Amino acid sequence: AGDGVVGIWDVRGMLSGASDSPDLLRRLTGHTAAALSAVGNPVRGEIITSSMDHTVRVWDMEFGRVLSRLTPAAFSGTGQGGFTRSVSISACGNVAITAGGTSEVWVWDLRTCTPVRRLIGSHLETLCASLSSAGNEVVAGSRDGCVRIWDLGGRLQHTAPVHAAAVTSCRFSKRGAHVVTCSTDGSALILDAFDFSEVGRWVSESALSAVDCADIKGGYVACGDEAGLVTILSTHRGICGRWRSL
Repeated sequence: AGDGVVGIWDVRGMLSGASDSPDLLRRLTGHTAAALSAVGNPVRGEIITSSMDHTVRVWDMEFGRVLSRLTPAAFSGTGQGGFTRSVSISACGNVAITAGGTSEVWVWDLRTCTPVRRLIGSHLETLCASLSSAGNEVVAGSRDGCVRIWDLGGRLQHTAPVHAAAVTSCRFSKRGAHVVTCSTDGSALILDAFDFSEVGRWVSESALSAVDCADIKGGYVACGDEAGLVTILSTHRGICGRWRSL
């Protein structure tokens, strides 16, 4: 949220039709500026958040305590960097990906909170990045409207200009066969992860800033816009839920 507060929500009742909105379980407070990204790490019982206060924080999920911080700027070579806008965690819980502020994507070992690899593809800022569920590929989107995929060894495998404006969020599907993206051009796309061909498209009335997906009951895509509206889409039925975030 804009005040730096991160909310943990339970959406199970909404997806089952028992409720029209999700339940707020907990708030994480500590960031001194707008929170930009949050991702859970159930293996380690942690949540990682990033903020416009230039910090990336690792939180204890149960008690809401800050455990450690990731500092990309300290390893950038120049000591400088912008906001970390995107965080992703591997299924094993020991690897994290961060992006934003520069053209770099950082791969982190969460056991030591140190970087193990730096990926560079665009000459413009990389705004988002995500790991595949298998943990062997990284997808990233940048201000040039392109989406890129690397293997975890650092080899660039694919590059494609899929949006007319900046790519603000991207995610692999659970099985790794598809990539879901959204953009300030207002569109959310489902792409084939092998050749980036378009499988599905939804267009919002405003610029989109976040997207995620779940392979349940045929598949769901969640999109958040710059006005704070969260929309959940069924890949078969279209819009099936909306609410305002914090």
